[in-house]
Amino acid sequence: MASHPNVTKTITLICQNPFGILIALGLALAIIKLFSLYASVDVDDGRWQQFKAEHECALQTGGQGSQRLSWKCNDGKIYYSWRQQR
Repeated sequence: MASHPNVTKTITLICQNPFGILIALGLALAIIKLFSLYASVDVDDGRWQQFKAEHECALQTGGQGSQRLSWKCNDGKIYYSWRQQR
């Protein structure tokens, strides 16, 4: 059974440079993971907006009034939103 020339070249490349292939696979997995984390932020942001409205959260600012530090809600807890931190 004859194999396709591109398959043979690919197998030869992998055999000659296994560490390069592992690095490329690692980078590909990292990119996929980062994309999934980015996509989940939108879902969490929507939940936060709903939670903030339901619990009447008020923005707490720093001493000079310009830095947004936390949210104080009517459940008595203080929440910190990573998107608000600078």
